[in-house]
Amino acid sequence: MKKLNEKQKDNIELIKQSPTKLIINKNNKQLDLFEIISKENEFIDDFGFSELSFKNIYENNPLFKHIIAHLTEYLNKNKDNPNKNSIEELSNFIYYDEFSEEIINKILMNGIPESLPCLRPIIWKSLIGFFPLKDLSKWEKVSIKKQSDYKKLIEKYNYYPNNIKEKKDIHILEQIDKDLPRTRFDCPFFNEKNQNNKNENNYDVLRRILFFYSIEHEDVSYIQGMNEIIAIIFYIFSKDDNQFSKEYIESDSYYTFEKLMYQIKDVFMLDDMTYSQLFVTIQIKEIKKILKNAEPELFNYFNEINLVLDNIVMRWILVLFAQEFAIDLAVNFWDRLFTQKNKLQFICYISASIIKIHKKELMTMNSGDIMEWAQKLQKKMNEEDINNIVKIALQLQNKFNKKHSNIITIK
Repeated sequence: MKKLNEKQKDNIELIKQSPTKLIINKNNKQLDLFEIISKENEFIDDFGFSELSFKNIYENNPLFKHIIAHLTEYLNKNKDNPNKNSIEELSNFIYYDEFSEEIINKILMNGIPESLPCLRPIIWKSLIGFFPLKDLSKWEKVSIKKQSDYKKLIEKYNYYPNNIKEKKDIHILEQIDKDLPRTRFDCPFFNEKNQNNKNENNYDVLRRILFFYSIEHEDVSYIQGMNEIIAIIFYIFSKDDNQFSKEYIESDSYYTFEKLMYQIKDVFMLDDMTYSQLFVTIQIKEIKKILKNAEPELFNYFNEINLVLDNIVMRWILVLFAQEFAIDLAVNFWDRLFTQKNKLQFICYISASIIKIHKKELMTMNSGDIMEWAQKLQKKMNEEDINNIVKIALQLQNKFNKKHSNIITIK
């Protein structure tokens, strides 16, 4: 195959690169580069497209230039660090202008490295659906647009917090105020001053987000447990050291929380339903079904000692294990959870996995001991445990849910 000459190179401009193809502009016409190779029998291996990637195209973009600069600095400083390869592979979405299923699977199996605090927030926003999984050029505009939308919410509810008069709004705020002081009280961050408004602490921001969400989504309103979910999202977004992102922490947190709640809100729908009709009850039945099939001996033992499993796993389902893990472990677990289309289904397999792992220990306890064991679960976990829990949960999911993969797909 012949190579492109200099004149031909001058007529070609890279428009888009993905893991499977290059889109170029040739003589003002968009073409798939591989079409040209096959039609014109031209070989462009030395043309430089391997050097020209979206990393270069986005290096002046306000959202990505910080990430690219820090990524380059990190890779140069850590040439012999085993962690270097995982970060380099994980950052390939910047090169390819999209998240590949390969990258999503890497997150599922290993989580997101802590070395670049600007990496996790944008990956979470993408996996949850705040950012599209491909076409990174839209990401900056999404944050700007959502901040504008959030400012309209602030104007719309200008009576908050000092002039609330509606009884239902007063009741909602009372519930939020009851729960917030207990939200991650072990984490000093939430009592710190908000970096964008020194007149508030971070609990004040959570309060406002939860109030706005409850009024905007009256079908769900506010239910205890939502406080734990927004807390972790806001915590991670606030740790982002990207100067561009700092301006959008609250609005990005609100709309990412809204996206996540849309995916899991069924477990918070409690009005006008008997216990047996609740979605969370259906999830609990699913956990019992998995245990009965995977660990019949343990399942029968629970029945013999009259263990009410509902009392243990209900909180796991409602707050996505936010309270069961120390905050940094919860973050590591959520990396993996967010790769799943059906997050609540995955929680069922995670729940069964934790119980399965502790089978030998649990079969020496009575029901009261097991309840106490569940209460102290957070103190027993480390990152290696999370890796093992996820691994076994995936094995159970593959065994008992063979219809299709639960991993999110690129659209």
